[in-house]
Amino acid sequence: MKIKFLLGLCLALLLAGCASTSTNWDQRVGSLTYEQAVAELGEPIGDLKKTDGNRDVTWLAERGSPQRATYGMGDPAVPGAVAPPARSDFPPQADRYLHFVFGPDGRLMSWREDRGPLR
Repeated sequence: MKIKFLLGLCLALLLAGCASTSTNWDQRVGSLTYEQAVAELGEPIGDLKKTDGNRDVTWLAERGSPQRATYGMGDPAVPGAVAPPARSDFPPQADRYLHFVFGPDGRLMSWREDRGPLR
C-alpha cells in the first residue's frame, strides 16, 4: 500500500514539474526593459536597432522537434526478452520564437510569438 502511495506521489510531483510556467508578456508591456528581458531569456538571436529609436529583438524560445522517433525496449515481465525497435510518428513541431519591440526608452512596447519552419 505504501509503495502505491509513493508511486502516486512521485507521479504527481513529476507532472507538476512538467507544468508550463509561461509568462504573460501582455502584463509586462510598458514595464519590462531590454536588460530584464536578456536576464530572463538570455542573449537574443536577432537584434535590430531601427532609425526611429525602436529595437526589434528576437529570441528562440523553444527548439522544435523532428517528426519521428524510433525506440526499442525489453519486456520486463520476460527475463532476457527484447522487443524489436518500434517507430512512432509524432507530428513535427516548429521552433517557437518571441519577437519584442522595445521603445527608445528601452521598455517593451509590443510583442508577438510565432512558429518557424518545420525541421
